[in-house]
Amino acid sequence: MKKTLCILAVLLVIAGGVLMLATFPTMLSEYRRNDSYTAYSENLKTSYDSIEISTINANLTVTNTADGIPAVDAETDPAFRVDIESKDGKLMIEEVDLRKWYQKIGIFSPKPGKIEVRLADGEYSDLNVESD
Repeated sequence: MKKTLCILAVLLVIAGGVLMLATFPTMLSEYRRNDSYTAYSENLKTSYDSIEISTINANLTVTNTADGIPAVDAETDPAFRVDIESKDGKLMIEEVDLRKWYQKIGIFSPKPGKIEVRLADGEYSDLNVESD
């Protein structure tokens, strides 16, 4: 029984070492990045039947536009991308995770970004927000 526990402990230590080595390049790149963000900005058309927003790591704000021009402004960690698509009266805004699977295991998590959606006055039949 003691021999089995010792072997299990050694295997766990080896597995932990392998995971640390796998995440080390990610930790270095996060350390070197400083506080850089990737900026996105896009003007939108004036009316939509429905709006769908999906975020992973960003703080989301939805407000009325002050200047009458609907727009999306976003600043995200370089590990994410913001896709903005308008099709058949539906506005879709999605934050996409660009990290590899092994980068998600790392000790340091990506910096939270922000997405601001400014909409024109009006009624929207459907607003769907999904966030992790």
